[in-house]
Amino acid sequence: MAEHCWPVSVPYATIYAYSSVAACADLAFALIPLTFFGSVWWNVRERLVIALLMGLGVFAAAAVIKLTLMYMYGATGDMLWDFVDLNTRSILEGQLGIVTACVPRLKSLF
Repeated sequence: MAEHCWPVSVPYATIYAYSSVAACADLAFALIPLTFFGSVWWNVRERLVIALLMGLGVFAAAAVIKLTLMYMYGATGDMLWDFVDLNTRSILEGQLGIVTACVPRLKSLF
């Protein structure tokens, strides 16, 4: 059985589809606190922390940055090497999402 590689268009389409869905979901989840932000009476420090967390969520939603790296994917002919920047950005987004999710539990420490 002869093996063959996928054309470059398949990973491109997959990355574009995943990045757009992930960016929309991250942005939606980051903006959910705006629905109750004005109705809750918090002091200035708590509002600032919530705004910072929302900002981290919006930063994690910046999957558009990954899309700007797409022009380099497949340029050298070595797909694995070309995927390093995209993969690094994806891992950074995931780790930042975990940090953002864990920060509210640290409120009692501060």
